[in-house]
Amino acid sequence: MKIVKHYSIQHSDKVLNLVKTILKRIKHKEEITLQSWANGREQGYQLRFFNLLEGSFEIFCVNFAQQRNSDLMLVIPGMHTEFDPQNNHPNDDAWNRRKEFNNDYDAAKFIVEKLLSQTVDLQKIAI
Repeated sequence: MKIVKHYSIQHSDKVLNLVKTILKRIKHKEEITLQSWANGREQGYQLRFFNLLEGSFEIFCVNFAQQRNSDLMLVIPGMHTEFDPQNNHPNDDAWNRRKEFNNDYDAAKFIVEKLLSQTVDLQKIAI
């Protein structure tokens, strides 16, 4: 018996590998947590960055998965409070910030830019 990943997870894996490559190339050292994410037929990942600066505790998230009706990569950035804690669905504000990409590298670059926007001055880093 052969077990294969769902096509949308395979697509998300490609983007995740590109994100890892970009983060490695720019020598990003802060920890980013990976967890699974599902929104119906959209199966992918959520990257979480824990921001502990200035006494606050915020979790910035970027969810990404293959769009359910196409081959586009759907990317939804937002704070953890903008995603339902039980089913991880984005609220309207997060959903309205979603971006769809037909190029995996562009999706990965956008994901990295969103994550880094929480920690560093993007003007100083060439992604």
